[in-house]
Amino acid sequence: MKTVIQVDWLLSNLRWLVLVAVGIVAAPQFLAPSGDSSPLLVIVLLGTAAAYNLAIMLLLAIGLWPRALPAITLMLDCLLVIAVFQASGRTTSPLVWMGLFPIITAALRFGWVTSVAVAAVLVA
Repeated sequence: MKTVIQVDWLLSNLRWLVLVAVGIVAAPQFLAPSGDSSPLLVIVLLGTAAAYNLAIMLLLAIGLWPRALPAITLMLDCLLVIAVFQASGRTTSPLVWMGLFPIITAALRFGWVTSVAVAAVLVA
């Protein structure tokens, strides 16, 4: 059980790193938005993701980690990535790399088959 908690802490910390990197990469887009991007929506999504990650860290800190939560967090990570893709310019977005986070999460928690399925969902 300890290794599962360690993976969850690792993923939570990686999520912070991804959020900071998204903010840095998207900063020029905030200053000079293109026609198909919505900088305000990206900022709102980053704030939502930060609050979500803070809640995950709180659950980890108090030791309350229901069995279904890894699957729920994977789905939420996928939804956030898709929303950021849509808000930041879809395939022309400089944030396409953000899709690697749920793929890596799926590989660490559920194995390569789930990881490939997540990749297929994000590409579709």
